[in-house]
Amino acid sequence: MVQGIWSTLLLLSGTFDTLTDTLIFVSWVFYSVGAYGVFVLRRKHPDAPRPYKVPGYPYVPWIFIIFAVLYLIFTVYNDIVGYQGAIAAGKPALINSAFGTVLTLIGAPIYFFYRARQPKQNREDERRR
Repeated sequence: MVQGIWSTLLLLSGTFDTLTDTLIFVSWVFYSVGAYGVFVLRRKHPDAPRPYKVPGYPYVPWIFIIFAVLYLIFTVYNDIVGYQGAIAAGKPALINSAFGTVLTLIGAPIYFFYRARQPKQNREDERRR
């Protein structure tokens, strides 16, 4: 129910193009962080079984991370330029990357609230995995 209401509010907030631009930007943030997570997990759990090995490791993940970060930088730059152009033309404007970041960060307090309510034993079990 909450997700349905939230989706309706997002639909009323702007155009479909704005929503897809926002989604793609935030997705690429998580793609780059996920790729970096490969290095973190290999450092924290060096003896864990590796059912799949990345060809060209560590170069391929680093190349991906670099291109993902460049994509994010260029997206922010283009959003700012588009915002300035729209303001100069007297049109309504929105920095899609900032909008997506804010929407994502709105969920952080909710996550930490429910995380704090989770029994301590469950959190310790998750850390061990």
